[in-house]
Amino acid sequence: MSEIRLGILGGGQLGSMLSLAAKKLNIKTIIYSDDQDSPAQNFCDEFVFGNYKDKNKVEEFVKKVDIITYEFENIPYETLNEINKSKTVNPKPSVNRLIQHRLAEKDFVNKLNIRTTRYVSIEKKSDLDSLNDFLPGILKTVTMGYDGKGQYPIKSLNELNELNIDFSKEYILEKLVRLKKEISVIITRFGNNKYEIYEAIENTHENQILKRSKIPPKALKDFK
Repeated sequence: MSEIRLGILGGGQLGSMLSLAAKKLNIKTIIYSDDQDSPAQNFCDEFVFGNYKDKNKVEEFVKKVDIITYEFENIPYETLNEINKSKTVNPKPSVNRLIQHRLAEKDFVNKLNIRTTRYVSIEKKSDLDSLNDFLPGILKTVTMGYDGKGQYPIKSLNELNELNIDFSKEYILEKLVRLKKEISVIITRFGNNKYEIYEAIENTHENQILKRSKIPPKALKDFK
């Protein structure tokens, strides 16, 4: 069996771990990243530096691999969709288009009858004037932003003038939920629709940034 060549868009921490895991399966990894200092270049078999919208550079990368994935959601949908015309991209570009837009993502989840906190679209600053019942809340950009970036905890409307918020962008305001505990569960789905469900993980954050993950979590029976 010939060696599989896996293309990975994004060269951060997840790309690094994916490359390490792939080596154990004799899978060659080729990473494409717009960050010349990406840590994953130290773990992959080949590293390609370039802009995600550089069509010629992306085409060269695609020719080197058999199948493609991406390590984070902020890869342009247009790039993934174009790649998918010639090489398989997993997860599908349509999935990425959904999860990279917080408002679309929450709308989708609610259509599945999965409960979320209350939220509302904010297109301009004045949209906030009548939303006191959503406070305290967190104002987030609908795209980009992670690890606390692009997120603004707000207790009252009076705080808005103290925050340097660019209202030329679209936002989502989410009602704050006082969490007792955050639990993550990773589920994988294979091409044959087989599922694997991994052990629950307890996460702790500081200043809206993940600080540690613990496996197994403390007993959940006291949390209702």
